[in-house]
Amino acid sequence: MGWGTTRAMLALVMLMVASIAPVGVAHAEEADFKATLQAAERGDAAAQHNLGEMYRIGLGVTQDDAKARASYLKAAEQGFAKAQWVLGAMYASGIGGPKDYVQACKWSALSAQQRMKHDLKQAVEARDKVAKKMTPAQLAEAKRLVAEWKQRNAAQDGAANE
Repeated sequence: MGWGTTRAMLALVMLMVASIAPVGVAHAEEADFKATLQAAERGDAAAQHNLGEMYRIGLGVTQDDAKARASYLKAAEQGFAKAQWVLGAMYASGIGGPKDYVQACKWSALSAQQRMKHDLKQAVEARDKVAKKMTPAQLAEAKRLVAEWKQRNAAQDGAANE
């Protein structure tokens, strides 16, 4: 389990404890938010995803869907499948910004291509649900964006391995 996943689990436990022992929890949530923000600013994709979660639910910070969407986007651009899936859902429903079915399909498709077992079914269903709302031109644009993203990231991966 990575540090970002561990921090997310800790944040969830802290949220549950808040209903039992509210004294001092707000301070702990703020400290957790600050630590996650620092890791996200260093480019840690898991931390960027977790920061998006914190903004989305208001854990240690004022709830802000636009900031959540921006943070998920940073993680998604790095190939973080969970962030891609959430971002696709946010674009599809207009949470944190305008609805954009092309972007929703792009991120849902990229997530579906990485997900395993039970997550795969959920990601494919999300992609297909959005695709049903799209015109053929929008679908073609989404496919082009997926191919472009994959090509750009393959080139970055290749440069990083040199």
